[in-house]
Amino acid sequence: MIQSLSTNQREATLFFYCANITIESASSYAKVIKTGSYCECYTFNVKGGGHVVEAIWVDQQLKTYLNHGNLKVHSVYDHALNLSNDLGMITLVSQDKPKAPLTCVCDLQSFLNLQLNQGMTVQRYGHTLRMGSLSVDLSQASTVSLDHVIGCYPDLESIRLGHQSLAKWLIQHSRHDGAIRLFSTPHDVFSQHLVTLLKEYIRSHDIQLLPKLIGCGIGQTPSGDDVLVGILALAWSCYHLGFIQVLRHSCEPLLNQTTQVSQMMLRQAFEGQFNEVHQDLILSLSRPHKVKEKADVCQRIGHTSGTDFMVGVALGYLVMAIVFVVMNYLKDPKEEQGTA
Repeated sequence: MIQSLSTNQREATLFFYCANITIESASSYAKVIKTGSYCECYTFNVKGGGHVVEAIWVDQQLKTYLNHGNLKVHSVYDHALNLSNDLGMITLVSQDKPKAPLTCVCDLQSFLNLQLNQGMTVQRYGHTLRMGSLSVDLSQASTVSLDHVIGCYPDLESIRLGHQSLAKWLIQHSRHDGAIRLFSTPHDVFSQHLVTLLKEYIRSHDIQLLPKLIGCGIGQTPSGDDVLVGILALAWSCYHLGFIQVLRHSCEPLLNQTTQVSQMMLRQAFEGQFNEVHQDLILSLSRPHKVKEKADVCQRIGHTSGTDFMVGVALGYLVMAIVFVVMNYLKDPKEEQGTA
């Protein structure tokens, strides 16, 4: 719900004193946060009114970014508002978007027409963020962990049938744009380059080729980045820490080759943090009859981001299978005898 703020005068000074709120120079109602945990005094200027929006859900990591301060508006879209500071970027999204790392889901439908401009300073008053005509009340927001995929499967065999169901879905939808063109004929320069890289990796099994996916494509999250997130999600589900560490070491020096949004997404993926739609897709792999339903939802993320992620998951299965075979091949026979 959005509540309009209005005042007969151009400015209102709001003082917060624990449970008591005193409003001076204001003759009409303004919604503010009242909390016993704050004994400080703040000044809040309300110029010409605005909107107070309640946060429905916030990622628990946001506290670090908010405490660091110096947030500014990075970019404004219909369903997303990106804020940034020295630590990186956080995102406010509309109510119809999935919960995701470093994200706050807000009870509104659009961020347009709210007098929000790039470079605008974000002010914080207790549990409220204010920028332009928008105030976001974080006090009642819930939170939930986004690391449910970590170690959720004991081995690849437990999701073999689910992987087959996902591959079948991808083949049936292979005429879409992006990385899914791996399963058909690429028709544009971005798809051709991406598919060439993927096929080269499948032939050579060289993990050093995977970082070349960074920044490959267009948009806020290029297709190559979404594929890497899918590979990492599958790796985390089998808790293959060695592979994740090697890939992270190879990718981190190249992150500046992609967008800030993708940099944030990849860094979170290296920590095992994925949005709820990605998590649902990964968790459905142990229930093959659920894969189609979750894949249909996943494909609605962005223009091609959802399908790119699923291509990454399917490719990740092959990556993990190859890694396990190589590890077993290189295993010291003496260790096996000792184990026996």
